[in-house]
Amino acid sequence: MPTNRDNQDGVPPPLFTAAFTCAKQAPPRPPPIYMLLRCINFAPKTQVQISAEGLRFSAHDSSIMEGKLAIETHDELGHAFLDKSLFTHYTFNPPPRPSSPSSTSSSRSPTPVPSSPPSIPAFDVSLPALLETLQLATVSAITSTSTSSDGAISTHQPSSSFMAAALDGATVTLTYASLSAPLTLRVVDPAARITTRCELTTYEPDAPGSFADEDATMRGGGEIPFARDRLQLKVIMPAQGLAEAVAEIGATGAERLVVRGTPVGRRGRDARGNGSNRSGGLEFEGRGGALGDAVVTFAAEEGARGTTAGGAPGGGGFLETFQVARRCAEMYSFELIKRANRAMLEATKVSIRGDAEGVLSLQFMIETGVAEGAGGQRGGPPGLAGVGFVDFRFVPFIGEDEDEDYGDEDEGEEEDEDEETEEE
Repeated sequence: MPTNRDNQDGVPPPLFTAAFTCAKQAPPRPPPIYMLLRCINFAPKTQVQISAEGLRFSAHDSSIMEGKLAIETHDELGHAFLDKSLFTHYTFNPPPRPSSPSSTSSSRSPTPVPSSPPSIPAFDVSLPALLETLQLATVSAITSTSTSSDGAISTHQPSSSFMAAALDGATVTLTYASLSAPLTLRVVDPAARITTRCELTTYEPDAPGSFADEDATMRGGGEIPFARDRLQLKVIMPAQGLAEAVAEIGATGAERLVVRGTPVGRRGRDARGNGSNRSGGLEFEGRGGALGDAVVTFAAEEGARGTTAGGAPGGGGFLETFQVARRCAEMYSFELIKRANRAMLEATKVSIRGDAEGVLSLQFMIETGVAEGAGGQRGGPPGLAGVGFVDFRFVPFIGEDEDEDYGDEDEGEEEDEDEETEEE
């Protein structure tokens, strides 16, 4: 007898099915899954975690370099989370949990055993292959434009049936039928009566994460722990300001990036250790560049609820949130920071957070267009602008103190205050 989970043929339903529509837009926009995945396109594989809330993709890159003073670890982790509301259809059918002897004996115990939410074991897929497959189904891949040397723009239509299927409201369906099964992408164009199917091989995760201690919008976990309850720095600002700062520092050929936070009303320090920036704020300093060091400062005004920022490239920016209890500074690999450039350009806002251990989190909010409304958009009805999140985490350099004079800053500040009093 087939169970309730089985269909009429006695075959269990797929563990996961989601669909989105490649509708024509002006200007053309790729589907949310493609927009977010290309932001973490720095690793050969991505780990996929499916839950009732949505899809989570994780990319991890780690390398070790032997420095002069210590062994330094370069570590980067990127997450992309797609809420189920970004799909027109989203179905999650986790496999039933196998019964165990402990569950049978638990009926005799008066103490109930807490149950964890249902889930599907994570799996890896080739990230370049997944992006290439999704690109074929995007609106942006339908019409290719090129500019010749004389300035003329030529347009040509693709000949591939897979690309042609996305011309007029084609539906792309993702399916994960069973554990260890391929991840299937199916494109259906009702008008042209064309159906194209693509299967991506799935692999066991190389380094499975713990999937714990995450934001509500970033379900899952990873290899780089982040102490959200022990933050030493929290800033929310336009992503464009961060992108411009990174571009300016990158022009010097910097190898390392120092991120500093100075409380409002306290004196900071410049690249030479001299007192500066009395208003406090966020500072990025590039070091090791062939053209010298570069410093970009976003100054926070004292007493402003939404603190303004000055000194940003291209005319300044705006710090919506600036929270730092005491001065903090950490150093990171600038090459890894630059890998988040795609997310900086796509996002509207970025949350910059640093925990007590120095781990840096850059969480980007990316507007993906109109929410499809599978299950309803959280916080509002379907039809609101869809939002996706991409989170990068970076481990600081280990084995050296990037600002040796920071330990004496409090004393220096007291001396400065005494001098100001005498002048008055």
